[in-house]
Amino acid sequence: MIVSLLAFRLYIYELSMRIMPRFVTDNDLWINLLIIIAFAFLLYAIIKVILLRYIPKWTIIILYIFYFMFLFYALFLKNIGVRGFDLDPFNTLTYIKYGEIVSILNIFMLVPLGFIVKLNCKNLLLVTLSITAVEICQYVFSLGIFDTGDIITNVLGYIIGALIAISPLGKKVKSYIK
Repeated sequence: MIVSLLAFRLYIYELSMRIMPRFVTDNDLWINLLIIIAFAFLLYAIIKVILLRYIPKWTIIILYIFYFMFLFYALFLKNIGVRGFDLDPFNTLTYIKYGEIVSILNIFMLVPLGFIVKLNCKNLLLVTLSITAVEICQYVFSLGIFDTGDIITNVLGYIIGALIAISPLGKKVKSYIK
C-alpha cells in the first residue's frame, strides 16, 4: 500500500508536471493507470533490494514488460498523425543547449535495453538498424518525426546501458537478482 502511494505521489507531482506531457498526448485513464502501476513495481523492486538485498527474477520480468509497453507507446502511439523529418543530427545539441528534455529522455529510453542486450558489434548494428526502422515507420505511417538525432541518442542510451551492465556496479546489481 505504501509503495503504491509513493508511486502515485511520484507520478502526480513529478512525472505528470514535467515529463509525461511529452509522452501522453491525451488524458487516457488507462495509460496513466499503467504508469502508476509500473512505478509501484519499480519502487517495490528498489525497496526489496534495500531491505532484503535481493530482488526476485519475476519482478525484473514484470518491470521489463512494463518497459517494453512504455517503449511501444513512446515510439508508435504518442504522435499519431504527426509526420516530418529532421536530418540534422546537430539539432539535438541545440535542443539540449536550450533545456529541451526530450533528447535526454531519448538517451534514457534505451538504457534498460543495454542491460539485456550485450554490447558487441553485431548487437550494436542490430540496435541501430532497429531504431532506424522505427524512425522510418514513424515517418511513413505518420506516427512521428524521422529524426537522425533520435537515432544517435537512442543508440547512445543503449551503449550507456550496456556499459553500466558490464561495470562493477552493474554486476553488483545483477547479483541481487535471484
